[in-house]
Amino acid sequence: MNAPREIEIIGGGLAGLSLGLALQRAGVPVRLCEAGQYPRHRVCGEFITGLAEPTISALGLADILAPARRHHSIAWVFGNGPAQRRQQLPAPALALSRHRLDAALAAAFSAAGGQLLTGARVTEIVPREGRIVCTGRRRANPGWMGLKFHVRGLTLAADLELHLGNHGYVGLTPIEDDRVNVCGLFARRKLCAKGPNLLLGYLQASGLTSLAQRLGTAAIDSTSCCAVAGVACDEALTDRSGTVLGDAVGLTPPFTGNGMAMAFQAAETALPRLLAYARAETTWPEATAQVAHTLAGRFDRRLHAAARLHPWLLRPARQKWLRWLAPFGFPPLRLLYARLH
Repeated sequence: MNAPREIEIIGGGLAGLSLGLALQRAGVPVRLCEAGQYPRHRVCGEFITGLAEPTISALGLADILAPARRHHSIAWVFGNGPAQRRQQLPAPALALSRHRLDAALAAAFSAAGGQLLTGARVTEIVPREGRIVCTGRRRANPGWMGLKFHVRGLTLAADLELHLGNHGYVGLTPIEDDRVNVCGLFARRKLCAKGPNLLLGYLQASGLTSLAQRLGTAAIDSTSCCAVAGVACDEALTDRSGTVLGDAVGLTPPFTGNGMAMAFQAAETALPRLLAYARAETTWPEATAQVAHTLAGRFDRRLHAAARLHPWLLRPARQKWLRWLAPFGFPPLRLLYARLH
């Protein structure tokens, strides 16, 4: 029996690491190149919705996700007002920092025998047989600004607080070690600030002054501050080759809480086809064509729905309608969950 073919993965985020781990555990040699180091902080809501047990099982993630917090509720906050609507989530969500999650995945991949090359930036990503790309998220100019830090000493109105401001919104959710992740998406502005003050400045500029003051009295972990500029959310998959996974193939708006789950689901989708290729049971073109077809069926509809809903959270005129409809059961969370997951 011939040895399995090697798979090369470019990018060690959630999609790349989880796919590499599952392939390596199945006996397929994997070489994974990651430009950064572990552990590291990433701009991320660190709130996982829509991740079902079959995906966790297929990728072997149960032990890695065991430390995650389980969350059940959300509070909507419009501008500087109090929480206007509290709702139960249609299904429990998970919350775990990328600092811990990515490092755990990387350690498990290495322990399984995978070849992990950190600090290895691939400057020219040329498609070739056996290579999967999990990096290279599409950027826009000016696009959106994503900002994040962790705080301690903060009490929330629900497991997740979602604050809607003027061309921006912020999610707050408890993660491990009694910390709260604060992550926002904003229209880009010219602000002379760095570190925690940059996110606080964006809150002020977006009319979320009460939240800025509240966070200013909390204990901010300055080492967790990170930012990403030029964020572009996608209405459909941006690559249909079947060789690109994760944010690189389609970035959903952060309000869905589904971005981390989509990364794992993309890895789950590719796994059986890449196993068949590695075992010489199919060709590379056949395997990647199947991956592309399944990814489109799984993600196109939810990306389109999220892109249509996103402006309602960002534009003050539309937020007024949301605020007015909140006492009447809006937003319909179960319907939104079905559309966006």
